[in-house]
Amino acid sequence: MFHFKGELKHKRVKRFYARTNKTKMFVTQIAKHLRRERILCKIFQRVKHQAAEKNPLSSNVAANSSTSLPSRQPPAPSIPFEQSDPLPLTPPELHHHISNTQQFHENIPRWLDLHDEDVALINFLPQLKDHLLSRLLGHVFNGVEPTFTDDERDSVEIIYNWMYRHKTMCVNYTTYDMQREQDTVNPRTRPDIMVLSYEDDGDSYHPYWYACVLGIFHVNIQHTTPHLATSQSF
Repeated sequence: MFHFKGELKHKRVKRFYARTNKTKMFVTQIAKHLRRERILCKIFQRVKHQAAEKNPLSSNVAANSSTSLPSRQPPAPSIPFEQSDPLPLTPPELHHHISNTQQFHENIPRWLDLHDEDVALINFLPQLKDHLLSRLLGHVFNGVEPTFTDDERDSVEIIYNWMYRHKTMCVNYTTYDMQREQDTVNPRTRPDIMVLSYEDDGDSYHPYWYACVLGIFHVNIQHTTPHLATSQSF
C-alpha cells in the first residue's frame, strides 16, 4: 500500500470522484472506495505473508538482504471484517446461536504458546475443561465454576485440540418491559454486554455484571464416562 503526502494525497482521493455518480452523495461514495481499498490491501498482505510462511525458500532473497519478514503475531480472537462467517436466522426457542462453520480453527496448545505472556490465559485449559464438565453435568452456574480433579478433566477430550472462532453470536433475551428481543454480539463492533450478577446481598452488591467480549469460540468434545462415550459441541 502506497502512502502519499501533501498534494499527491489530495490527487489520489480526487481520482475516486470519477467512480461516483457525481451527486451530493459523492463524499460518502469516495469514503466507501477508500475503505474497500484498505480492505483489499490487508487481504493482499495477509495472503503474501501466508505464502511466505508456507514456502520459506521463496524468501531467501529477503533473508540475504537487510529486510526480512516480520515475526508472526498471535492471531486476534475475533474474525477480520473481510472474512465470511454467515449466521442463519436464530430460532426463538434458543438462548443463543452461533454459525455452524468450522473454517476458522485454532490449535489450542499452539494458540496458548503464542499467548504465553498473557496472564489472562494462566490455567486456561484446566478452567476450560471445568467449564465444559459443568455444562455436561448440568450444574447451574452460580457465579463460580466448580473445580474438578485431573482424572475428571481427562474424561473430556477436545477433538483434534481445536477450537473454532466465530464472527458473531445472536442472543434471545427478555427486555425490561417483558418482551422477547434479539441482539447480536460482535467482538469487533459490539463487544460490550451486561448479565445478571450472582453476588450476595451486601454493601457492594450490584445487580449486573459488565463485560467486553474478546472472541466467540466453540469446541467439539468427546466425554467418556464409565458406561458411555458421547460427542457434543460447546
